[in-house]
Amino acid sequence: MRGSTVLGAALAAAFVFGSCGDDSPGTPGAVVRLGGADLAISDTVVFPNRAPDAGGATLTFEIVNPGSGVLALTGTPPVKLEHDDRLAFTVTQPADTRLPPNASTTFSATFDPHSEGTSTARLVIATNAPDAREIVLGVSGDSAIDGTPELQLRVAGAPLSGSLELPVTPTDEPASVTLELANAGSGRLELVGVAPLSFDGDDANAFSAAPASAAALRAGEAATVDVTFAPDGCGPHQAGLVVSSTAPGSPHRVSLSGRGIDRPQHHPGITDAANATATGAVDVASSADGSRIAVGHAAADTFTGTVTVVAWDGCEIALEDAMDGTTPGVSTALFGAQVALSDAGDTLLVTARDQQDAWIFDLAAGAPPLAAGPTAVLRTGDPGPSHGRAAALSGDGRVAVVGRPQHQLGGATRGAAFAWRRIDAAWESADVPDARLFVADAEPVLALGQTVEVSADGRVIAAGAVSERGGMGSVAAAVWEITGDGITWGQPRSLTNSYLRDQSTLLVAEAGDAGDAITHLAISDDGGTIALAAAQPGGSALVFVFERDDGGAWGVPSAAGDAIRHETAALRLTWTARARFALTPDGDAILAADQAGLRELARPASGWSAAAEPGRAWEGAWVSHLAVAADGHHVAGVDQTGALIVVWR
Repeated sequence: MRGSTVLGAALAAAFVFGSCGDDSPGTPGAVVRLGGADLAISDTVVFPNRAPDAGGATLTFEIVNPGSGVLALTGTPPVKLEHDDRLAFTVTQPADTRLPPNASTTFSATFDPHSEGTSTARLVIATNAPDAREIVLGVSGDSAIDGTPELQLRVAGAPLSGSLELPVTPTDEPASVTLELANAGSGRLELVGVAPLSFDGDDANAFSAAPASAAALRAGEAATVDVTFAPDGCGPHQAGLVVSSTAPGSPHRVSLSGRGIDRPQHHPGITDAANATATGAVDVASSADGSRIAVGHAAADTFTGTVTVVAWDGCEIALEDAMDGTTPGVSTALFGAQVALSDAGDTLLVTARDQQDAWIFDLAAGAPPLAAGPTAVLRTGDPGPSHGRAAALSGDGRVAVVGRPQHQLGGATRGAAFAWRRIDAAWESADVPDARLFVADAEPVLALGQTVEVSADGRVIAAGAVSERGGMGSVAAAVWEITGDGITWGQPRSLTNSYLRDQSTLLVAEAGDAGDAITHLAISDDGGTIALAAAQPGGSALVFVFERDDGGAWGVPSAAGDAIRHETAALRLTWTARARFALTPDGDAILAADQAGLRELARPASGWSAAAEPGRAWEGAWVSHLAVAADGHHVAGVDQTGALIVVWR
């Protein structure tokens, strides 16, 4: 509580008065001190805990005249005790009532309670100092049966183990964490000292704390304090929070750490600028914390294609590794059409345009460089065009998915998706996928697999398609899910080939005249929110959101009573044909970026609906797919110059 000071062996705060004199030349002033330090005008002096009738606690105060005239204490008595309703305080008056310049006198106050409970009173000192005609100090003391206090520091109810990591914080936007100071012992606990909460260490100035909500705690009580991290520069910050109290072991220290970042960031030269604006030419992927970013550019190096892996600490980009289509074990053009990273950033999936192979690279510490070739080659066993234009990797790095929208089935370009699962500790090459994913023949769906996504745990796979339900303007997402104790996705397509799978659910939305004939797809980390988007003529886009209900179904049922599910909400965004679209990992925001910048659409508290309105926007000429880190804060992409853009949301 602002204005309260808890006093122990050494107490300090601030309280200065001064002005002109009255009966001698010069100007008298009035300063009240305790423990050698000035008291603040708003302070309440808290006496140490005393058991009833167990002997008093006495504090000695000093009155000092820092002025140039004689200071007179004009009250009768000079220090008046008021509002001592419990008769717990006594005052010993000062010996002198007239103080020449720089002189001082002392008085004492004693807290000697006779019953349990909290006692309060006030000390009133009248003077001739014009700016301090009446000095009023609050005094307080608590009386309880003796016990031993125990200080416990908590965050969100969980005890700290000695360290506290604050959120990654932009240098222009401080972040706070509420810390609980709990008394887990049997006796009264008091915060003591001029600054009961203080900071030490090299970066102490980057941390601060508001006064605790209470300065004295009975057994079982807790106070709160907001610890704020305001980084004074980019990079890691470390300090210690020191709490001084009457608990055994005081002072208690908690190690604090935090990382400051700059925003937004623009890092030139990450990839070749040539052909960067070609549709689908550049793809970007991020680890969960944004510390590792992969950039694939299939049109770079005269369409040989490149993949670049960089490390980002919030301040600087450092090139970790790079490769191109001449890498051993790859040897193909248009390499880097799609890239995907596991949450840990230790597994990288790469595809090449129109190649039936996909490649897994190990990025774990100690792994060979990328130029040494892939760890595993994943083959679809389905040669032909349109491979590699869509790919995804689960957050745990154990499920890889590749789409092929031009897969032929029954004489029609139905499309398909292919999935592989890592069973052992490391990926191994595979000549055929673990599952070929289709839409049931009865459904009028084409170009399945033009976009693919997978949930963080790999149990939900979704692929974008075009649906002929209601006309050519419908967009769709087929969803294959592992349910219960199942071991593979979706429904069996063939009794003899268990790896041929039909969808678990088909999501369909009417998009009208889709401007680019592409169904853009995004999925939340838990697979509970799926979004489809289709560009519209005239520079806009329709976004359809399917939220999973408590029964496990996405969207709303079809009015026809069939197995089709329709969108929870339809939203219209200002967009261009080159826009890129993403869903934050928690499903609570839609992001769209193009050469006009990055825009955000936040989910209303009541759920996705047409009431959702555009929110924040960031500048930048974005030409790549968007990589949204699992924490939802970092969004990465590439602009038309080949520079990497990193935005902190």
